[in-house]
Amino acid sequence: AGIGFGYQRLTEGTLSRGTWETLLPQTNLLDPRRAVVARTSDATTTATQLQRDYGAAVELGLIAIVGSNLQATAQWRIRAGSDATFATHTYDSGWIDCWPEQWAVGVLPAGHPNASTRTFTNADIARRRWDVLHLPPTPVSARYWRIEFDDTTNTDGYVEVGVLVMAPLYIPGHDDNVGIGAELGRTSTTNVGTALSGARYVDARPIARTVTLTIPALDLDEAVSVLHDMLLDIGLDGLIYVVFDTADVELLQRRSFLATQVELSAVQLVQYGQQTVPIKLIESL
Repeated sequence: AGIGFGYQRLTEGTLSRGTWETLLPQTNLLDPRRAVVARTSDATTTATQLQRDYGAAVELGLIAIVGSNLQATAQWRIRAGSDATFATHTYDSGWIDCWPEQWAVGVLPAGHPNASTRTFTNADIARRRWDVLHLPPTPVSARYWRIEFDDTTNTDGYVEVGVLVMAPLYIPGHDDNVGIGAELGRTSTTNVGTALSGARYVDARPIARTVTLTIPALDLDEAVSVLHDMLLDIGLDGLIYVVFDTADVELLQRRSFLATQVELSAVQLVQYGQQTVPIKLIESL
């Protein structure tokens, strides 16, 4: 268990299958801008699917749907293999909930609106804008990947997705790899003003999640040639998918998001043979 990063193969490969709107095409799934969405023609299971061909086998450990309208009862299925027809495959997630249980047993007080199911309502999903996320138990190597959605009762009459993230999952160092003092925070650019009359005016904008942490006790080779290289590749304009705790269950979607670096950081020598790398990320909205 520990923090993990998905940072490659965000835009590679070719897409097929499903039925997608001409003006909001399937190729928009590979656009890193969340607001550039792809939309299916309807909510049938025939329309709400996609297949990705990387041209050669790639190893992936993270699949995320960023900025979707998938509703509370929606399910999805991820398969991978070397057969484009999927008569055979090497990985099958089975049909799983897009929005699984979000609270541990006993956490919610009696009378809480989510107490009986411990799952989100459609209102919760719309308000929080979180991602649908799957981490295979072990990384999967395959050329072809197929994703299917079952959200036939979606009140919008279609499935809409902002960004499709499919990436290797890099877990630095060792289990429990986050230093003491790590912060999961929030920031907002909402403007609040006050008129001469005293009336309060608010220009509401989305709240972005942030992560500030250090990865401690890394050996020099990994700190410089893997983690530091990854952060250099991303820079301040590239995207990275952060999973705060890969062993998480109920808190997984709360603490996982597509992000950019807030600032560039250095590899710090903390004692002989051990390096620390500070990281500060902000959610890409």
